[in-house]
Amino acid sequence: MDNLVSLDRLFFSRVFRVPDYQRGYSWETRQIREFLEDLEILEDNRYHYAGTVVLHQTRSGSPQKDAEGNTYLHVDIVDGQQRITTIVLLLDSIHKSLGGLSDRAKTLSHGIKKKYISTQDINEQPLYMLSLNEDTNHFFKNSVLTE
Repeated sequence: MDNLVSLDRLFFSRVFRVPDYQRGYSWETRQIREFLEDLEILEDNRYHYAGTVVLHQTRSGSPQKDAEGNTYLHVDIVDGQQRITTIVLLLDSIHKSLGGLSDRAKTLSHGIKKKYISTQDINEQPLYMLSLNEDTNHFFKNSVLTE
């Protein structure tokens, strides 16, 4: 059980990519509902086991820096891409919902976006924490994750 990591630790200093050999996002209403219900019934101070995630550090491309100088390694998701994508979609929805509320909520919203969705790279271009495979990535970034 030493290999269990939090979502925060999973995303720390990593940029995820779903390789083209992986299938596109395919979770339907049933899988999403089950995932959300698991989170809703989770008792305080308990953890949700989201399943196995297998990553492979890519050899192509050097580590990337964000505008604050933080370094991110590029990793391919070998197993767990449906869950990671669903988590990013959920966090993006939370981020957007909090953005129009109090200043404190806006601060939380900004933190969620920066850590799990996207930030700015050193050249002030978007640095997405998750890129999907080629057939869905453009739609994901330009339609789903757009403000």
